[in-house]
Amino acid sequence: MPRAVRDVPTMISVDERALLYVLARDYYTHVGKIVDAGCFLGGSTLALAQGVLDRDPPIGEPVIVTFDRFKLDKGSFSPYAALLAGLRPGDSLRPAFDAVMGNRQRVVNVREGDIQCEHWSAGPIEILFIDLAKSWSINDHVTRTFFPALIPGTSVVIQQDYIHEWTPWLHITMELLEDAFDYSGTVAPCSALFTPRRRITADELPRNLFRDVPHVQKLALYDRSVGRFDAEARGVLECGRAYLLHLLGDTSAAQIQLDHVAETYAGPRVETILPQMRKVCVEPRYRRVLSRLGLGRPRIALDAARAA
Repeated sequence: MPRAVRDVPTMISVDERALLYVLARDYYTHVGKIVDAGCFLGGSTLALAQGVLDRDPPIGEPVIVTFDRFKLDKGSFSPYAALLAGLRPGDSLRPAFDAVMGNRQRVVNVREGDIQCEHWSAGPIEILFIDLAKSWSINDHVTRTFFPALIPGTSVVIQQDYIHEWTPWLHITMELLEDAFDYSGTVAPCSALFTPRRRITADELPRNLFRDVPHVQKLALYDRSVGRFDAEARGVLECGRAYLLHLLGDTSAAQIQLDHVAETYAGPRVETILPQMRKVCVEPRYRRVLSRLGLGRPRIALDAARAA
């Protein structure tokens, strides 16, 4: 892997950067586009762009389309302050991105702004890297916008937040489309790969995943996905199950779930997640926020959820 890709300041791991670089260099056929949905400081974009430029022969046109708000929020600032020297929440990340990319930006079409205002009309997509589906609504828009452009048997979807405790909608979405995708494995610490086996239409995707899929079905789909994993990854996703229960309005069941995780799973990630998750599931101010968002919905019996 080139030094520039290895040393770039970024949230994603060296292994995840290596995956993107190799996909762009060796797997990409130039039949469709590469979509980089969520780049933060540009680590994923740089890995993809360097891969495109290192092909034999290289590609010199903008085949990568990168989407990001390029606005630093508090949630990103706190855990990644070391990468963000001189910046504060609310600042633009675009200058930092431009500095990271340098002349590699000639193979990138940068789309700055809210992804939920974007549409796609640039043809098929071969590589789809998703690292901005941080909410139910963004996930809804991303899937309905980009999945119909995937090429069966060729495209690769990388869900970067899959082995993560705060994004249960990703699992529910991919399990709803189980007949459309093959699960191809993971790259540490968080990414999961999928390849489409058939074409996907926007009509078959929920406009509102939270509203349109029954709560018990959401839990069943999530549990089916989590069943693929073991060891610490399983523990992380079992924490995510507690968060899902909380979002569905069953905070007491979420607490029982977290007790189960604490007794069953070990590892530094789980030990870090548990106190944060307990705080979110019990602290009154979070419950008030969820209520305003319409997520404090009727409780789900834990027994019924497990039976599903």
